Amino acid sequence: MRPPREFQREARLEWRCPGHAPTSSVYVADSYYYQAFALFREAGNSNLPRAIELLRAQAPDHSDASTRADGDALMVRIEAQIARQGDARAARVLTEQASGLCDEDQEVRMAALSALLNMNADRAVPILEEVLQT
Repeated sequence: MRPPREFQREARLEWRCPGHAPTSSVYVADSYYYQAFALFREAGNSNLPRAIELLRAQAPDHSDASTRADGDALMVRIEAQIARQGDARAARVLTEQASGLCDEDQEVRMAALSALLNMNADRAVPILEEVLQT
């Protein structure tokens, strides 16, 4: 496992890329995810809101990015970490993702269910029962 200091350095480097390299659209599109990932892995939780902002910015502007699906899964992991700290909004987001309709985005839904189960089993069990019946 790499030390947190390396993730801090990478997060600072990636910060320069979005919006500053218009000719390398592939790199710009993926840089949102890589910076968010570096911020997520960095020690401490003060950068998690910034990581969420980056992932939300990537979704509409670069929906065809190769890291788009990974970004959705990372968003769930970040929301779960914020929810474990007691954030009601993040817990509500996880609950909505876990109880959403079945579609092609099952990985995100399963990650949300897993996070919800680890955070609050009483809340997750009825949602899991619903999933098993559908």
